[in-house]
Parts: sequence; structure tokens; C-alpha cells
Amino acid sequence: MNLSKYPDKNPLADATPSYRGYRLQALYTLFRVLSARETKDAIFQPEGREDLAIFSGNHKLVEIIQVKAHKKELTLSSFEPEKPASFFYRVACITYEQLIEWAGRLEKARDFAIERYLYWVADLVEYAILRVE
Repeated sequence: MNLSKYPDKNPLADATPSYRGYRLQALYTLFRVLSARETKDAIFQPEGREDLAIFSGNHKLVEIIQVKAHKKELTLSSFEPEKPASFFYRVACITYEQLIEWAGRLEKARDFAIERYLYWVADLVEYAILRVE
């Protein structure tokens, strides 16, 4: 029997699990929005980088959420971490982007501190508090 002729008989054509997943994702997003009283400036982005991304008021990524609705027990392998398009790989890329951004900020802070230090040393030398030999 060729099941492709009878989509209503084909178990692979059943979208019920997808609908269940979308519903769970919507309910979880709603739960997070309604329970975010302490972070009134939080920005919620459903279906952005992942199922739900939460940003601070200054648009910095705070949390990434992947909602799963499986009948079976959820394990690490359910996320297929070995695949390049997996949740873990995507989060690692986002984290790497943030590390690069933070490194740039740290470099600017370091340069500023060195500049301030040199001015401070110059002032100490100028006022004869410090002698450079």
C-alpha cells in the first residue's frame, strides 16, 4: 500500500507533534513574560535566534532558550550536539561573538588604564614626587 496517496493514513503526515511543540513554546514564552516582574526592561524575542531569546534593556543577549516537547526522555543526544546546526553549536557561535565583543571592550579598558597610568607617572615626575632614572 502506497501511503503517499493517502495522507490521512500516513503517520508521517501527522502534524500533531509540531502543533504540540508550538503550543508548548508559546505557553513557555508567555510564562516567562508574565513572570519577569523583577526585570521590567527585559526584551523577549520569540522565534529569533532560537525558540526564545531574552535581552537586557540595553539589547544585550542574556538568555537563549530551546523548547522541546518530546514524549521520550530528553537526553543530551536529543540535541544532536555533534551536528554543526545543533543548538549547542549555535549557542557556541553566539557566545564566541559575545567573547569577541567583550575582548574588544577589555582592550579599550586596558588602553585607557595604561594611558591614565602614563599621565599619572608624568604628573608625579613633573612634581618631583617620582624620579625616573
